[in-house]
Amino acid sequence: SNCKLENERCQVRVKRKNVSERNFTCNRFRIRGKVKDRNNVPFANVTVNLRQDDSTVASATTDAKGKYAFWFYNTGTYSVEPAREGSRFSPPRVEVVITREGKSKVNFKEVQ
Repeated sequence: SNCKLENERCQVRVKRKNVSERNFTCNRFRIRGKVKDRNNVPFANVTVNLRQDDSTVASATTDAKGKYAFWFYNTGTYSVEPAREGSRFSPPRVEVVITREGKSKVNFKEVQ
């Protein structure tokens, strides 16, 4: 399975009375991937958690093709962790450092 980090730019325009118009640019990041079972088959209904500093900041559930995705705006260090009752995964979690132009792959496979 693969997890990819992608960077997408967006533009925000803010207008206020008596303030000149200002444009802001923000980056939106996506981590996406696929989880496979021990037979190397896409694994549906696996919860994948995105964690930062001991807190879960987002959760996703894999679809019928074992795919999941997270969209977010903040850079930093995150861990991606698959979870399903009765299953163990290798690796159990992967740390991903999100920078403005980072790319990353994360692989997960059920081992039990």
